[in-house]
Amino acid sequence: MKSICLQYEKFGEPKEVLRLEEVDIPEELGDGEVLVKLIASPVHPSDMGMITGKYGALPQLPAIGGREGLGEVVKTCPSASNLIGKRVKFPFGAWRSAAIARVDTLFFAPDDIDVYQASMAFINPLTAWMILHTICDLKPGDWIIQNAANSAVGMATIEIAKSMGIGTINLVRDAAHRREDLISCGATLVFEDETFDSKSLVEHTGGNRPLLGLNSVGGNSAMNVIKSMAIGGEVVTFGGAVGDKVRFPTRELIFGDVKLRGFWLDRWSKSQSHEKMQSLYDTIFDLIRSGIVRIPIDAKIRLSDGPAALISAYENRKNGKLLVVQ
Repeated sequence: MKSICLQYEKFGEPKEVLRLEEVDIPEELGDGEVLVKLIASPVHPSDMGMITGKYGALPQLPAIGGREGLGEVVKTCPSASNLIGKRVKFPFGAWRSAAIARVDTLFFAPDDIDVYQASMAFINPLTAWMILHTICDLKPGDWIIQNAANSAVGMATIEIAKSMGIGTINLVRDAAHRREDLISCGATLVFEDETFDSKSLVEHTGGNRPLLGLNSVGGNSAMNVIKSMAIGGEVVTFGGAVGDKVRFPTRELIFGDVKLRGFWLDRWSKSQSHEKMQSLYDTIFDLIRSGIVRIPIDAKIRLSDGPAALISAYENRKNGKLLVVQ
């Protein structure tokens, strides 16, 4: 049996190292094994970072791209026949048509929510949910601020925060074109990152400053977030889109007691039990089911279209995620 996949044998620019390949899958499943067929897998900036070799943890080579996805169990060992047709989190290396997984590693997804939304449930909305619920004690009426607000994490943050009664201050590179989308998503305030004035922020928030800041950009954008914080506020960095260094914010640390920290879902999740992670995924599925979380989709491409199609679609996306489908 063959599975087609988008594979790389060395780290480098995706357009140079990513290849459409066929890999063998054993015809017979071992005890406790199932065969999972891909339904959809999103393409994240971190997927590209992993391929280039710049991500925080790198796979053993050769490796298959794709950090998350949704699949369907299509074949099982005799002891797991009740799992046929179940939707599950696709194994790591999701840009492939099928993979073998062990039953005890499976995370299950419900069959009453959109498959494409479910395929994106495991990283971005969970990152947003974790930051909003575990960094500080947010209450209705509080405010948060974030950059890259039009990213998948950013939009999930807006949606979840709105459901919690939390006001959101959202910084983007192109506010004129992004404002309407973000407001319709539930954003409270939207500003142009480059021209944002943290000193006048309180004019728009009734005198309040944010208790929590989310930074996934770096550079001057991160400083905009830091300078906006309330006394004792916390800024969480979980990405670095521009790669620019952040100037040490001496004034804010001394006079504002602002706290800076990081969050990396990959590392955190490895310290959690299987049951805990399934429970958190179920929480995100509930948010999707209720309509609170909905990640926009820009385009879908077929796995068989190959790396050139994937890279072209990724580089030309406008608003939403690119999905790899069968």
